[in-house]
Amino acid sequence: MPTSIQELPMPGMPVKAPFEFASGFVYGFTEDNQLTAIEACYKDDMASFKFVETAFTDFENGDDVSAIAAIA
Repeated sequence: MPTSIQELPMPGMPVKAPFEFASGFVYGFTEDNQLTAIEACYKDDMASFKFVETAFTDFENGDDVSAIAAIA
């Protein structure tokens, strides 16, 4: 979370603006309060995030084959 106005996406933007945008985007995308479905999707996605982290580490270490395997 930004701690100063210089770290905000746009100088002078209220700190809560990005969060309000994300909330409005999700609400508009689902057209209903689908919080339980969104939470389930988030939890499922976070479980697979370890593969993305592994892939980035492998790419950084020059191991393209392992990185691609982690993504697959």
